[in-house]
Amino acid sequence: MRKRYLHSILGVVLFLMFCLSFQALDKKPMEMEGLADFLQSKKFVDLTHAFSPSIPIPDGMPKPKRELIFEGAVQIFTHVGQFGTHLDAPGHFHKGMRLVESIPVNEFVLKGCTINISKQSSENQDYQLQLVDVINWEKENGPVPEGAIVILRTDWSKRWPSPEAFFNKDEKGQNHYPGWGREALEYLIEGRKILAIAHETPDTDSGITCGGDKGWPLEAYVLKQNLWQIENLNNVDELPPRNFLVFVGVPKGDKATGFPVRIIAILPDKDLPSHT
Repeated sequence: MRKRYLHSILGVVLFLMFCLSFQALDKKPMEMEGLADFLQSKKFVDLTHAFSPSIPIPDGMPKPKRELIFEGAVQIFTHVGQFGTHLDAPGHFHKGMRLVESIPVNEFVLKGCTINISKQSSENQDYQLQLVDVINWEKENGPVPEGAIVILRTDWSKRWPSPEAFFNKDEKGQNHYPGWGREALEYLIEGRKILAIAHETPDTDSGITCGGDKGWPLEAYVLKQNLWQIENLNNVDELPPRNFLVFVGVPKGDKATGFPVRIIAILPDKDLPSHT
């Protein structure tokens, strides 16, 4: 009798466990649908420039082309990987390191932070993000979260799509645009353990500190840490300092060192004011 009783109890327990498991599985689709509805209620910001043959391209790069075939039903695009709003993989500068197809897809959904140096950049077009800028940001907004993508706001995207305004060459042919600073990058990457950086300008380095004769020391440093980056962002002035998500869509090019992307941000509320 006792044995039959124990078997009966065990049977009830197993049945309840099955019912609870089935209920949990049944709820998951609803949870994901609810998440989609929740995200759709938020403000979306497209951080991407549309690309065309006339957009700014660095010196030495072949001119992009677009050809129409089959009466325009199909187009042939010819351009370098580092074109328009694009992603640079670590293997862009360092052979043997990660290329585009080997970046895990979960890295393309990240917490976002925006550090605003647009005022400094308007006063000094060669300005580089300083460690004190990051420290001051954290005093106001809290620590930069681990695993985030940090976006540098300079308002340089407002010069797009004019190549002359964007590269801002002086009479000697020297580019002038703002960029990141070494100490600030080391603090964010090695101290805060961020996963990626992004900026509105054509390079990680400021215009006067990089080029064919100088190299790209800060970009080389970032990529050497096995991080990826995105250049030539748009609409960064619509982002708050933090508390938003960033989604990156990039074609899975085999052995690609970089490629144009579609990058979007999802902000907490549709009526959230721009951060100025």
